Amino acid sequence: MTTRGNRVTTFSALSLASVLTVLGCSPTPATPATPATHTAPGTQGVPVCPRGDLSVKVAVSGSVASQPFLVISLTSHGSSRCRLHGYPDITATGHPAGRSMVRRLRVIERRGPIYERSDPGDRTVTLQREAVASFSLGTATAFQGGRSLATITAISFRVPGIQQPFHVRTSMLASAPAGAPIPIGVTALTPGLH
Repeated sequence: MTTRGNRVTTFSALSLASVLTVLGCSPTPATPATPATHTAPGTQGVPVCPRGDLSVKVAVSGSVASQPFLVISLTSHGSSRCRLHGYPDITATGHPAGRSMVRRLRVIERRGPIYERSDPGDRTVTLQREAVASFSLGTATAFQGGRSLATITAISFRVPGIQQPFHVRTSMLASAPAGAPIPIGVTALTPGLH
């Protein structure tokens, strides 16, 4: 079950850098990529990127202050410009707290910024060949005092305008309030690695 809602969190880049320095940790470095361009919503004449022209991967992963996060990149390999937009719809599979069998996890999607990443909001992103767009996901491990941790082992997501889902493997800890679905923060697609 996936539900959508909104969560508003603000955190300045300077504050994050200070926390990372004090804790002696930092997110996994991203590899340079060709940035996409941002265009106004309603771009005419540019088709939605074909599913077969896109490759996906976990480009960045990390955790700060009990807030694991991933940045998932989509790279266009098509021969002509195409576009993406909006917020991906997320499903997750993994090991529920205290169980070894992998299954679909109950999650609730929270659209907006996550602890480590801002949210650019719904926009159209135009991709040239080898250009990259990305979005971020974030969970929390402190619900219930961190005693009931699930491990997310795969994320499936649909991008608006593309029917077939994409899949990435991961190992991401998550928790939830007692009896509730796991909250997963999701940012909108943005040009480049964000």
